[in-house]
Amino acid sequence: MDVQALEAEGWQVQKKKEKKKEGKEKDSATEKPRSRLGRVQVKPEFLGRIVGPGGRTLEDIQSVTKTEVKVPRPGGGQSIIIEGNPDDVDRAKQIITNILTKGFSPEIVPKGEIVDTMEIPENSEGRIIGTKAVNLQKIQKILSVRVVMPDKTENFEGPKTITLIGPPHQIPKAKAAINQLVREGFSQTTHDGSTRIAFEIPREDLGILVGSGGENIQKIQKETGAKLNIPNEGGDNQYVYVVGTAGAVAKAEAEILKIFQPTEPQKEQEEPETDAAWAEGIEEITF
Repeated sequence: MDVQALEAEGWQVQKKKEKKKEGKEKDSATEKPRSRLGRVQVKPEFLGRIVGPGGRTLEDIQSVTKTEVKVPRPGGGQSIIIEGNPDDVDRAKQIITNILTKGFSPEIVPKGEIVDTMEIPENSEGRIIGTKAVNLQKIQKILSVRVVMPDKTENFEGPKTITLIGPPHQIPKAKAAINQLVREGFSQTTHDGSTRIAFEIPREDLGILVGSGGENIQKIQKETGAKLNIPNEGGDNQYVYVVGTAGAVAKAEAEILKIFQPTEPQKEQEEPETDAAWAEGIEEITF
């Protein structure tokens, strides 16, 4: 408990006399600013972003800002406490806010890495992320590039910007993989061992393939195990890409061809011809 708190409770505190250094009083302008506490409210599910892998992000925040940052344990609250000089505390709060809202902070990018951005088309996030975020995980694991997707609360229409953080020589590879994912739902980086084929289908016929409420697409994907990627509306891509194992892709290809293969009309059954000569030899019989 500090002196002011004790005095407020009625305690009498004997203060030590400050010693003069070499007979001169210390210049107040050079005194170290007093420490203060800062507080940032964070939802429990986002605390991991501040701690980072192996606690690295938290260590970087403290090292860069020269503050002490205390993160609550799971179930221990939602407040991150920051202690340090006022300016340093404000800086740490800004870094934490950037991590929570943008997914990263330029001030704590690891040594040897850079921050870059790229624009992606509207409604393409799902292809980039992949099922259970498997595509993002593979890009990070294989290329050592972290991809920060736009905030889900950003519901504006049009292209969006994603951020890439990693070694300079790996950023172009990550961009190439992302562009291929957007276009085809496939990339060599994220779909190693898979194959793909492309169908050029006029845009006016895409509805036939998709079916009512996506019925045809869902049926083909469920029965074959392949993934069908339809061109984004308004994009310049005219191809439908089928991705999966070689066997799954072959099955899906056959199902797609069935949809667009014209059905031959059934021929009407013709009456057997009567031999004219035989018919002339028959006389009308009455009873």
